[in-house]
Amino acid sequence: MIQKGHLKVYDMLLETKGPLFIGSGRRYTKKEYCFDPSTKKAIFLDMEKFMNKVVEYGLMDQYEHFMLFRDSAYLHDFIRECGFSDADLEKMKLYETYVGDALVENRSLMEIQEFVHDAQNRPYVPGSSLKGALRTALLIKMILQDQDKPTVTSIRRHDADSIETRYLHTLGLTQKTRNAVNSVMRGIMISDSLPIDRSDMVLTRKDDLSVSGVRKSINMIRESVKPGVKLHFKLTLDTSVLKAIDIDDIRDAISQFGRFYRETYIPMFRLPQNAVQEDFSDCLVLGGGSGYFAKNIIYPLCGKQEGLRLVSEFMTQTFRNHKHHEDVKLGASPHRLKHTNYHGHSYHFGVCKVLEIS
Repeated sequence: MIQKGHLKVYDMLLETKGPLFIGSGRRYTKKEYCFDPSTKKAIFLDMEKFMNKVVEYGLMDQYEHFMLFRDSAYLHDFIRECGFSDADLEKMKLYETYVGDALVENRSLMEIQEFVHDAQNRPYVPGSSLKGALRTALLIKMILQDQDKPTVTSIRRHDADSIETRYLHTLGLTQKTRNAVNSVMRGIMISDSLPIDRSDMVLTRKDDLSVSGVRKSINMIRESVKPGVKLHFKLTLDTSVLKAIDIDDIRDAISQFGRFYRETYIPMFRLPQNAVQEDFSDCLVLGGGSGYFAKNIIYPLCGKQEGLRLVSEFMTQTFRNHKHHEDVKLGASPHRLKHTNYHGHSYHFGVCKVLEIS
């Protein structure tokens, strides 16, 4: 820890225990990347350089025909047919990513959701993603320790903002308690992670696991950080703002979140035989595709059984065609656990172990 006036700066080290996906919002169709089965890599092109080559080689008519009329063709088909050399491809390449178990030769290619990148096109984890996970962990800690938590009736009557106001908006800097200026999260700052090495990225397919452990593979591929990768952040606490929360409270919140997740939600599901058995000690759950439970506070507020009933009711109203009215009988709501396969093992999306805060 380094102290700079009222600021305490900590090194925070996380390790991915399952693939981690944080989307940039960009998607690559099958006509915007190449799959090389010999190297098991997906190659993404700098489209400006690619289009310059198309113009330079007089291929605009062929490219327009490829894009408009050849629905079953892939970008590598066009490149091969037009005689682009390996040297051309190398010059046009933006980056490449190991495909893992997501893409298979002679199978139809799918759209790929891109991981977030910095200005130098290097993947990284935004500090806001980690801060959001910490916010959930702190809320769960506060709720579990509250002997006078809101009743089910008051939860129905008030929205989520009211719950956050009750537990986090405690600085008293303005009379308008809902104003975010009163949130203790103002005193917690987290940097973006250091850039992630390209070799630590992998393509992953989204799988939904039922309560009984049946896997349903979704036609969605994500560029993810693979398991076992260290992520480095800077965590800064502003002691001029934080009076009731210190670094030990944050460590304890992380520990409580992992324990609550393990004891409350995971036992609802029968994991497949190839699932990696994670104990969730000192773990947070980050990123997209990690599921509703990791980012919601209904279960700690209401307890497992009442939480199950309320979440099932909410899911039924929101997703009317997904049979959530059966969730109470199934014993889990939502009734799908978000997993993916990597090197023959099934992993929970987004689980990251906090190795160190120093």
